[in-house]
Amino acid sequence: MPRRDNSSYHQAMARAREAFAEAELALGGPVTMKAKVKLKAKTNAKSGRGAGKYVVKFVFTREE
Repeated sequence: MPRRDNSSYHQAMARAREAFAEAELALGGPVTMKAKVKLKAKTNAKSGRGAGKYVVKFVFTREE
């Protein structure tokens, strides 16, 4: 049985870690993060573009 390909997941997590580090540098200290996750609806029936893709929005605020 072949293993599941998790390369997209690992790439997304690496981008999230980079964004967190950049936010700490930009805001000058510890930050709090809020994430909103949305599953993109199927936009085009023929091409399948957007089907099954997740959109993640990070909101960083400075910790008080």
